[in-house]
Amino acid sequence: MHIKWKKIIITALDIVLAIYLIMAVTSWNKPDESKQLCTKVNINISDSNNAGFLTATEIKQILEKVHLYPLNKKITDINPRNIEEALKVGPFINTAQCYKTKRWTRQHLYYSTYADYPH
Repeated sequence: MHIKWKKIIITALDIVLAIYLIMAVTSWNKPDESKQLCTKVNINISDSNNAGFLTATEIKQILEKVHLYPLNKKITDINPRNIEEALKVGPFINTAQCYKTKRWTRQHLYYSTYADYPH
């Protein structure tokens, strides 16, 4: 019985290469969020009946006053829960839903924080 070393080595290298490719695609392909900045904030007021009482500009001012407006802040420093709690303090806001999303545009990664502020 003769051991086929060439076939064993090629098979082992193929397995190592396959594992490397799977790791490269899945776990090592994540951008460093600590360096990414929020580039867009979208504020939606869902209750159109009370839209005259509260505008997107006023919501922006509320968040800027408490230093929670996320534009140009690091993604890791943005806490949607804190933004929701700060907005619920106002008399015209019953609930707030804030979340972060990722968007790819023209081969650059843009992170945005979108917020929906129904009342």
